[in-house]
Amino acid sequence: MTKKFDIVLDSEGDNLIPLTSVIHCVVIKILGIDGEAGMRVIMDREGLLKVIPHVNKVIMANGLGYDLPAFRRVWSIPYSVSANGKEDTWAGHPVTFIDTLHLSQFLSPDRGGHSVQAWAERLTGV
Repeated sequence: MTKKFDIVLDSEGDNLIPLTSVIHCVVIKILGIDGEAGMRVIMDREGLLKVIPHVNKVIMANGLGYDLPAFRRVWSIPYSVSANGKEDTWAGHPVTFIDTLHLSQFLSPDRGGHSVQAWAERLTGV
């Protein structure tokens, strides 16, 4: 059996959904592996498809609103988000998606902004 790991993921594309036509890169941090050894920069569909079967949990900020739809739109990598105790899937593999933007909105609805930018402004006062 293949060892599975949890990752933090972010991607950068050329535009917002639904206009995204290019994914420039995907950066993942493998949790539990310190330093650069746990970092990966992925530049293409094939590179991401090699990682997905080894993933247990995917932690993202707005991944449900941007990253996953961009992967589906540009690289034709399917995903499903399930409810009622069923599994999420990514390229046909069972995973658990954790979107910190949605968690923040759910857990603290009165906070105001929940984006990474809003957090940075609160933390720095700028």
